[in-house]
Amino acid sequence: MIKSFNSLSKSAAILLFVLLAFTSCKKKNDDNPDSNKFPLSNLSTTITARTLNPASNSVSIAYDVKNISTADYSIARYVMNVVRVKATIVATDGTVYESNLPISDLRAGATVAMEQVVAHSAGKTPDLTKTKVELTY
Repeated sequence: MIKSFNSLSKSAAILLFVLLAFTSCKKKNDDNPDSNKFPLSNLSTTITARTLNPASNSVSIAYDVKNISTADYSIARYVMNVVRVKATIVATDGTVYESNLPISDLRAGATVAMEQVVAHSAGKTPDLTKTKVELTY
């Protein structure tokens, strides 16, 4: 009986040690779960032109994206969280239309000029004052 108790105690101790060792292990990115994302605050956007295209029921939005950080942005590095620009137009009746485009690789301090065409339904009148672009993943 004492022999089986000692064997059971040893097994319990080994199991406890393995469980403690397993649960105390940290993954590489536990301290910063978003380390695989390029911070959106490292980029800025500025709309440079808005053009109504009645023949194609769309609005063209031209804008600049600037990398205001000291780190380069690379699609290959952030392949799971590619930075996109969401362009939004709003019709006078409140209907919202959106389009998304990824940004290309962008060196620190560099600017890229982009343009998106956001389509809307026929018969809708876009309110160009409510046009916006925003950065997303």
